[in-house]
Amino acid sequence: TVSFANYRSHFNILEFKNSPHNIIFNPAEFTTSQLIYDKDALGFNAINFKHFDFTLSQDMTINAKGTGYVQLSNHTLDLNGHTLTINGDLIHSGGTLKLNGGKLIVKGDYRIQTPPTETEKDYTASNGLLSMINATDKVTVEGDFVMGSNNNAHSKHLTSGTMILKGDFSQILYSAYYNFEATGKHKVVLAGNGIQTVSFANYRSHFNILNITNKSSAGIEFTTKTVVTKLFDHRRNRFLLADNADANFPDYDSDGIKDHLDGYPTNPTKTAFPKDSDNDGFFDSNDAFPNNSSEWLDTDNDGVGNNADSDDDGDGLPDVWEFKYGFDSLNSSDALSDSDGDGVTNLDEYLNGTDPTVNPSANSSAIVPLIQMLLF
Repeated sequence: TVSFANYRSHFNILEFKNSPHNIIFNPAEFTTSQLIYDKDALGFNAINFKHFDFTLSQDMTINAKGTGYVQLSNHTLDLNGHTLTINGDLIHSGGTLKLNGGKLIVKGDYRIQTPPTETEKDYTASNGLLSMINATDKVTVEGDFVMGSNNNAHSKHLTSGTMILKGDFSQILYSAYYNFEATGKHKVVLAGNGIQTVSFANYRSHFNILNITNKSSAGIEFTTKTVVTKLFDHRRNRFLLADNADANFPDYDSDGIKDHLDGYPTNPTKTAFPKDSDNDGFFDSNDAFPNNSSEWLDTDNDGVGNNADSDDDGDGLPDVWEFKYGFDSLNSSDALSDSDGDGVTNLDEYLNGTDPTVNPSANSSAIVPLIQMLLF
């Protein structure tokens, strides 16, 4: 364990010889301005970059175990052309995260907000600044991205590089209208495998170049007015505009059709969207029922759409039963699984009218010692 009562006392150069998995900072605040480490073995319950500027000298992985997270609350974290991988959440409550030609990979959520406290039960505003000004800057977030900074300087710091988001995008307004004002060559890519929602609290924040590579049947849902200033390249992937009338999109190829209405927004000689006969938002090529606006997916290929089918995956387990016990109604392998390890498949549990998540023998074995203890 490493413990400092006050940050004015601190390490200068800290080198790990013990496994980082065995080292606990209490409190979890960095107390060094340079760290020498094995890049593949760095693991902490939580780390807070707070008291010093910290510049990566090599690639770095931080494993935020359990409910822990990595926090940047002050000063500058400079990736310096290296890759920082965070296996968990990143909370950016203050200071500057400077990509500087490097890569940031967040396996959980990336929130530019201040975490809850004893008095504030929810996330609050951050003063953090995300700086992406180089073409090689790359941020990948596998969870949700939330921009809740009170810093209006992002128009000068979101000018290049690429953000790849696999979860939802939210811009929250506390007092800064322009906290996500992307310009120049900055690009955002929505690359999830399921539905992703996009919401802006104020239209003065906006995307610059927006690409959709999410090919799921659910696609992207823009729940608020959305502004894209340079290019909206949807690549004919599914998206829904909740506020179509007020949305503001460019006409990148100058063919007289705005990008969100243009099937080929980067090609002035092609404009048509693929055919959607029933106008349900799913193109005929991806619609199992191209002439039925209430159906578009048939997971088990039984000729009945999922919306009307009581057993979407055709595994013998009704959807309502699977939902009740937390199973996946689109994954037929759950039927032959044995969730409670009692030797009986989930399908047989259903046919027997028993709970697939409770092992009867485990319960009885737990009761015997309790009875013995009471008798004693």
